[in-house]
Amino acid sequence: MHLSKYMKATIATTVLLATGAIYLGKTFLAFLIGWIVVIPIVACGFLAYGLVQYRKQTKNSIVISVKPNSVTERYAELIRKEEQIRREKEILYKELTNGNKKGM
Repeated sequence: MHLSKYMKATIATTVLLATGAIYLGKTFLAFLIGWIVVIPIVACGFLAYGLVQYRKQTKNSIVISVKPNSVTERYAELIRKEEQIRREKEILYKELTNGNKKGM
């Protein structure tokens, strides 16, 4: 049986197309199952594991709450101290610069 080169090319193309369609069909199905089923299940598993670990860590923890007024009072006290230090620095700087001018 002698086939022409066009007939061989047609048969080869048909076989390759059929093989490719079957292969792509399987890989697309695997891709679809992976994205729709496997990945969400794994993500839910990781979230559940994280929640369990978070609950274990926060079970015996102590929560400290600070009243907002005490924080603002401490900031105000800190600002007053910094302002006082700044004034003292200015006085010392003036004394040093006046002393240097008198010495010249």
